Amino acid sequence: MKKLFIIFILLQTILFADAEPLQKIKLQLQWKYQFEFAGFIMAKEMGYYKDVGLNVELIEYKNGMNVIKELEEKRVDYAVTNSIISYKNNKLSKVTLLATYFQRSPLIMITQKNIKSILNLQNKKIMISSNDQFNSTLTTLLNYFNIGIQNNTFVEPTYNIDDFINKKVDASTAFRSNELYLLDKKKIQYNIIDPVEYGFPTTGNNTFTTYEKVKDKPQEVKNFLSATKKGWEYALKNIEEVAKLIHTKYQPNKSLEHLIYEGKIVKELMLLDLYEIGEINKEFVLRAYKQLIKNNKLDKDQMPNKLILDKTDLNQWIKQKYIEETQNTIALIIGLFLFLIIILLLIWSLKMKKEIKRRKIAEKELKYLAEHDPLTNLPNRILFTDRLKQAIKNATRYSENIAVLFIDLDHFKNINDSLGHNAGDILLQTISKRLNNSIRKSDTVARLGGDEFSVILDHFSHIDTIKSVVNNIINSVKEPIYINNQKIYTTLSLGVSIYPQDGIDTETLIKNADIAMYKAKDNGRNNYQFYAQNMSKKAYERVILENQLRQSIKLKEMEVYYQLQIDAKDDSIIGMEALVRWNHPNMGLVSPNIFISLAEDIGFIIELDEWVTKEAILQFKQWYLDGLNPGILSLNLSIQRVEQDGFISSIENILNSNLLATKYLSFEITETKIMKNPEKSIETLNKLHKLGIKLSIDDFGTGHSSLSYLKKLPIDKLKIDRSFIKDIPKDLDDMEITKTIIAMAKNLNLNVIAEGVETKEQKDFLVQNACHEIQGYLYHKPSPADKIKQILQGK
Repeated sequence: MKKLFIIFILLQTILFADAEPLQKIKLQLQWKYQFEFAGFIMAKEMGYYKDVGLNVELIEYKNGMNVIKELEEKRVDYAVTNSIISYKNNKLSKVTLLATYFQRSPLIMITQKNIKSILNLQNKKIMISSNDQFNSTLTTLLNYFNIGIQNNTFVEPTYNIDDFINKKVDASTAFRSNELYLLDKKKIQYNIIDPVEYGFPTTGNNTFTTYEKVKDKPQEVKNFLSATKKGWEYALKNIEEVAKLIHTKYQPNKSLEHLIYEGKIVKELMLLDLYEIGEINKEFVLRAYKQLIKNNKLDKDQMPNKLILDKTDLNQWIKQKYIEETQNTIALIIGLFLFLIIILLLIWSLKMKKEIKRRKIAEKELKYLAEHDPLTNLPNRILFTDRLKQAIKNATRYSENIAVLFIDLDHFKNINDSLGHNAGDILLQTISKRLNNSIRKSDTVARLGGDEFSVILDHFSHIDTIKSVVNNIINSVKEPIYINNQKIYTTLSLGVSIYPQDGIDTETLIKNADIAMYKAKDNGRNNYQFYAQNMSKKAYERVILENQLRQSIKLKEMEVYYQLQIDAKDDSIIGMEALVRWNHPNMGLVSPNIFISLAEDIGFIIELDEWVTKEAILQFKQWYLDGLNPGILSLNLSIQRVEQDGFISSIENILNSNLLATKYLSFEITETKIMKNPEKSIETLNKLHKLGIKLSIDDFGTGHSSLSYLKKLPIDKLKIDRSFIKDIPKDLDDMEITKTIIAMAKNLNLNVIAEGVETKEQKDFLVQNACHEIQGYLYHKPSPADKIKQILQGK
């Protein structure tokens, strides 16, 4: 009977082992349903939360709600918000940051196109919510540049993009995934102010809970984070599928196209190449914390020890809970035994520990003395050089810029000679403190020797940041200094060098900043000079853009778009032109008018041309393998590439490796550029033509080619420039010129195609005058490969 009872109990255990109810928890979202919360949504939809014993209720944001307050007052268990640090009334909120999903916050500020930097926001009208004005990723940036209610007009947001478009405000807070999509779709010009580009780290989609929750239910927290990570992994691998689910089931106030766009932006913001999903960059959090202290937004006695989840503590609490629940008696015995051993060891090793502590203190003091200036306590040349080397490594890895400032006090020798070296030492100590107070917390100031100081500025993308810091430094030194009851005025001369254009190593950067400092002295002292004296703001931004352009292919920012070419007689597709587009991570799609000319100036056009050629040929080959008929591929050819040694061999290698027949290829080269060196161009183009590749003259009619050279060129087609097409039928001169070009092409047995055709009237005119091949927005605008494939498939 006893055995039967035991078997009955075991059967009950097996049958009802899975009957334990799921733990109900509430997750408060910071906004309405959208792709920004796809990780949480998919963790629920895919059952990842249920797999770890959780029943998660997603709570949508309601107008006027404070999500952190909901968490603090325990109406919810977890909350998602955009602020990296949550505070109110100069106090840290009693919450703990569990995970950061957007390593770059989507929250930015958009400005009208005449406002190009944050310095232009003074006395402007800004649309910003009360929460974003006092507790957001933009707060420290606005405070740093003195943008506040004292000199600006702040209005609450209407969340209607037309208010910005109609210029009712000069600037407005915005999300990369929302307002930028709407503005781009309406082709509205704007500028962006991003705190990251001014050296202020920001994050978004931060998940918080209370510190008590982490400590009391660590396993629940760990399970919640692991399931959420799986949800994000699924969402980012299946953006379109997830967007359709959210659009259908959760019915956000967005189109499906908008949700897919948002999904791609979200994936970029998560910086998956650098961070694990949900990883917290503690350095960024603490830097934001220090910035809030500096701006008097937090009391100095606020301690951030509970602000960030420590996974080590979490695992320890999980282990401790298990011990308490399952092995209390054993743990108590072991604890007492270990306690007795520790007491004995403490008695035995007390002197040894004191000795170790003394040695560590001594070693720390020696290291400090070796790396710091004994007079000012600033880093010395050794430590400064080491930090500059590290900054260069980081800048090289992330394609960033560094500025080195070289500072020399004006007429310092006169003070030493007249007041003595003791007064000179006091002056140097005072100046060092003022320099430290004038720079950002992320920057380094050092004394290199004598009256020479140097500063490292990193994490910036605008020259305005350098100018702001430099002006702070110069103004701080102008205030009088009292030494031995005497009022002393001093000034300084300052030189600036910038990595990488002014040097790629520590020695060169310091040397060039020193040279620029002497230029400042030559210009009358009490001023600053950049190493390149004539470098304007526009030229400096060009240097930054040049550096980013060189990295664009490696960072997979370049894309090939295609514009269809049509036979207007039956509207059939006869081919398409491959066009390169630069999808810049901050600027969006950069106009080809900007980066193509820059690429030509710096010689990058050759590498860019080769990349487009390979990508487009591979795509065309795939379309043909898929049974589609894309026609002839037209590729733009730069004159620099034509004149490059080995050009023909490189084309042959590309063709051989991709096995695409030359009859499907056509190269376009601009008329004006051929005429710069026509004899050499004719020789190279003849070799290209012998390979079976068709050749076209692009932008025909805008250059100065002669008929004698035109007859010698091995060309098959002329492309009429869009400048002659756009005013047809209003401009009679353009109509006559176009007729002439068509007639000349026919007389030379050349085909002719017109680009920039946008209206039916233009098409009818061209067809009536025997130009049937057409390219332009009337039929199709340039589009990425996936869109073109749908067109080829008849979709």
